Amino acid sequence: MNDQTTTPSEMDFDELTASLIEEDQQTEQAMQTISELDSGFPLFYSPILAQLPEARLPNPSPACETCPVSMWFATKEVLKCYCARMHTVVWDKDAAEFPILQCDGRELALRELEAALAKE
Repeated sequence: MNDQTTTPSEMDFDELTASLIEEDQQTEQAMQTISELDSGFPLFYSPILAQLPEARLPNPSPACETCPVSMWFATKEVLKCYCARMHTVVWDKDAAEFPILQCDGRELALRELEAALAKE
């Protein structure tokens, strides 16, 4: 087995430059993602909830509103949220008094989304 490694001095200058530019772009994207988290704006917000009038939104706001693995669905009368991680309905009008305000599943899903965005 021939184990050959290329040192930076042996690399073509254009390849090295391209590699450094790519690393800089990845770092910049990761920093943008982190700044989104620090900006106070959610990294994710349900597109279904974004379309609803304020009067139909859950109050208080459950963690599911900003969870990438939540699946909200609405009819004229019903609003529910299904959690793809827990495989159950986690919010509906009957549970509105006791919404999930903090959830490890949401935190894990946001970290996964953050990592995926950093790779783009």
